[in-house]
Amino acid sequence: MSGNVDTVTSVTLLLRISGTQWSLVLSVAYAAAVSSVALDIAISFNVPITSVVIHSLSIGSLIVNASIDATALTMGEVVSAAQLTSPGIVESAVQTKASSMALGAVSALYAIVTNVSSADLSLASVGVTATTVKTPSIPTTDNGGGVNNGGCNTTCVGLAAGLGGAILIIIVAGVIICVKRRRRRGARSAKKDAPPMLEYSAINAAPYPPPFGDKWKPSHDSDNDLDVFDVL
Repeated sequence: MSGNVDTVTSVTLLLRISGTQWSLVLSVAYAAAVSSVALDIAISFNVPITSVVIHSLSIGSLIVNASIDATALTMGEVVSAAQLTSPGIVESAVQTKASSMALGAVSALYAIVTNVSSADLSLASVGVTATTVKTPSIPTTDNGGGVNNGGCNTTCVGLAAGLGGAILIIIVAGVIICVKRRRRRGARSAKKDAPPMLEYSAINAAPYPPPFGDKWKPSHDSDNDLDVFDVL
């Protein structure tokens, strides 16, 4: 094959994730939601989290607009380097992978913020679009004549999973701290705004309204809690 060919440089994902309280989650922990979605995508596609870009999160369940670097997809063995010149094949492979994507980090964040015991979120829909550029047609082979996809071996997979778990713990801990601080601030604000309580001595020391003025005064001869007023 000669001349220029369309080569995939990145793949855009449009995901819709179930859930009815995403407005609350995004208002309380938007940055954590971005990190959680990126982490779930990275783990599912076996790519570095730095190769995942979250362009936007919006309400409608949760609509995720994200992209993955094409080179990372070859390292994660989602597609081969040779297949990057076939956008249709790349889109099909990514569609299949995304459809079975696990949502562990996203579900954990959702459960914490919405204060539910667990959140079993799922993908309602998946859209995939490949971004391409024109490149010269150069075959990529390994020393044995096969396609070199820069494969990510078992060690790489284990390392990615371990790092993903560590990042998830950090995200969850950060969200818990954030939510607790917001609740404490709300409690302090409610206490501060409450009307002050007048002490018993302050009530009795207050001037008595006209037309009686000083003609009225409290008598403490009674053992009752209520004051008895006598006309002098």
